[in-house]
Amino acid sequence: MQSGWQLLNKQVPKNLMDLESLLLLNRKIKTAKDFFQPKRPDELTLSEVGLSLTSLHQFAARIKKAQAKQEKVVIFGDYDVDGISASAIMWQTLHTLGLNVVPFIPLRQKHGYGLSQKSLADLLALKPNLVITVDNGIVAHQPALLLHQAGVDLIITDHHQPKKVGANGSKKKRVSYPLAEIIIHSTKLCGASVAWMAMRQLVVELKSSFAVNQLLDLAGMATIADQVPLLGANRSFAYHGLRQLRQTKNIGLQALIKQAGVKKNASIDEMTVGFRLAPRINALGRLAHGLDALRLLCSTSVVKVIQRAQVLADTNSERQHLTSEAYAEALQLVKQNHLDKQKLIIVASENFHEGVIGLIAGRLVQEFSRPALVIALGDDGLAKGSARSLPGIHITELLRQVERELLEVGGHPMAAGFGLKIDRLEKFKTALLQLADQTIDETLLISQKSAEAILPFDLINPATVEAINRFAPFGMANPRPLFIFQNLKIVTLKTIGADQKHLKLILSGVKNKTQSSSNSQLIELLWWRAGEKINQFKIGQLVDVLGTMENNEWRGQTKVQLVATAVKLSKS
Repeated sequence: MQSGWQLLNKQVPKNLMDLESLLLLNRKIKTAKDFFQPKRPDELTLSEVGLSLTSLHQFAARIKKAQAKQEKVVIFGDYDVDGISASAIMWQTLHTLGLNVVPFIPLRQKHGYGLSQKSLADLLALKPNLVITVDNGIVAHQPALLLHQAGVDLIITDHHQPKKVGANGSKKKRVSYPLAEIIIHSTKLCGASVAWMAMRQLVVELKSSFAVNQLLDLAGMATIADQVPLLGANRSFAYHGLRQLRQTKNIGLQALIKQAGVKKNASIDEMTVGFRLAPRINALGRLAHGLDALRLLCSTSVVKVIQRAQVLADTNSERQHLTSEAYAEALQLVKQNHLDKQKLIIVASENFHEGVIGLIAGRLVQEFSRPALVIALGDDGLAKGSARSLPGIHITELLRQVERELLEVGGHPMAAGFGLKIDRLEKFKTALLQLADQTIDETLLISQKSAEAILPFDLINPATVEAINRFAPFGMANPRPLFIFQNLKIVTLKTIGADQKHLKLILSGVKNKTQSSSNSQLIELLWWRAGEKINQFKIGQLVDVLGTMENNEWRGQTKVQLVATAVKLSKS
């Protein structure tokens, strides 16, 4: 794997005003006010989120009919945070409006992903008059046809990539949608936000007093967890969703937050969602039944939400163990077979649990800087696969070009899920690797760690951290800023942690061309999972650091610490 440090901007900021301008420029943000004070989601126009007013009118009319006739309505969700949150948003709204509505969350191991043929028997057993999908359905052509033949109306709300059809190799392929009464679809949002926008329009047309804004905590959490680009409308949902989450009235979320060890709701940010809340919700869908996570978010019983929050925590611990074991095996397969020399990594094993293969694929992408496919081989002759990719490599479209070898495929540019028969695995691997060799640009596989700019030592202070934090919430398309800090002198260094896996350095600045003066201030640096690198450095050496800055509060004092992504000896 090739790697290097890349500067997004060669300008060296001299003050906080320079820094803000530089960060806005790097993100191609033209209007600072709109970014720092994003619209509330209830102020967003439909054109901003890529939705059709006609479809929403039709949706409201169909819901009115279901309400009047007390039809059985089934919300067909998904088992990840986005799908669970979308289901909760729609169920709470329709239930409050008096509809006869029940949720259906597929079992990963039994039904597979989304509205599938495997799920139809259990779905039809509920005897629905109307099925509404959330966060899935846009590629469910055959199941949609079968529902139509069974006399069940179907409304699809989704944000995934629709299927394109046309002659092989043709650039003029057309989008193909499933047979449905109404389709509410946008790739500009996550599934929960699409559902929220539909509910926003519905309560207006039904002249209901139901406050959909109280559900922004769910939409914001899903927006962050689903890793959609956090600019524009998505930033609105993430920004205001976090504010709602910090004061949530949802007792299920309250129990989840408490169980996750969050001591102050005011401290809840995108990291809390990504590393504490979302993994617990996702764990149910990976290893058990996502319906229990939905029950947590919709329950009105304090006793039950406490019990369910504990179930989520226990299941997440099991998920962590399975992930650790599976990743160790995947890593061994890659190294033994030199798979990191290919443009695409494919690993398969009967030991992989299909609930964690997406996590393993993501880790392999981070480790080897190339798209990764992880396949769980079942004992029924079938295999389930999950893929993760890099910017510029549309993994779902790549997989669709070898769709003849697959039973199913769907997803995003950066992530996909698929199924196949095990006896087709070798043909699939051969075809996909050949396609990857022909179509993937080698330059996309270079691991470039992009820094916003070189930051002078003078600007390593709490005020700079506060200025950077104005850009939060961070995520896709708006990452937490990485900077290069040059010519820092090592004062002390040691390993830390129970197993000494981490590295801690104390650094001082020396006068150089990027600084106005020398500085005796000492800066603490943490480099996670780098304890084994301690012998590469000595006290007194000058180093360059690629990393972030954060404020560390201890005993009433606020000090800046650097968190390293990489450290190397200075050339000067």
